[in-house]
Amino acid sequence: MDDGSYSTNKQNYYLHTQGFQLKDIEKLRNTLFRNFSIKSNIHRDRDKYKLYILKECNELLKKTIEQYIQPSFFYKLHSSLQDLQCASHYLCL
Repeated sequence: MDDGSYSTNKQNYYLHTQGFQLKDIEKLRNTLFRNFSIKSNIHRDRDKYKLYILKECNELLKKTIEQYIQPSFFYKLHSSLQDLQCASHYLCL
């Protein structure tokens, strides 16, 4: 659950896919767009690649994944805990 980050400078999310081959990252990029309308680009990170989620899709990404996030990882979404409490089935049972 810890293979991503938020860039406060650019205000966007990255999925740290450097351990995967470029063709697989391209498949992930296409799947995110086709299934969830999440737009992304692939950025070079030295000799590897990571997936950059476009800023305009930040809220859509959060809405798509927040129900699967453990409460201890809410800080990774850069949202207030209160905003995510009711979105999480862990806290709303």
